[in-house]
Amino acid sequence: MPAYDLEALRCFRTDLHGSFPRRADALFELVDALLTAGPVASLPHLSVQAAPRRGWGSLYDALTDGALDEAALQRVLRRHVASDEPTVYAIDQSVWPRCDAAARPDRGL
Repeated sequence: MPAYDLEALRCFRTDLHGSFPRRADALFELVDALLTAGPVASLPHLSVQAAPRRGWGSLYDALTDGALDEAALQRVLRRHVASDEPTVYAIDQSVWPRCDAAARPDRGL
């Protein structure tokens, strides 16, 4: 990875960490775990991934007592745009039947 990319990544991570006013370290490690782990069954399973250095209790504590400064996060994301290309977001708005969805029995078309 070129040095300027590493510096941009370091700057982004520092700014992202700053958008968590409370329990920043644990929330930041949770973000790392979510981005690097594969599918996990639960939060305790996520806490045993490589990214979090704390136990599962601190992740619950961070989610309970932590905070996210939404305005700061918006500034971080605007400041660190990946490229000059137009931003495209993929959103699934399909009405395909999801018969295996356990959330609601009548879910479908």
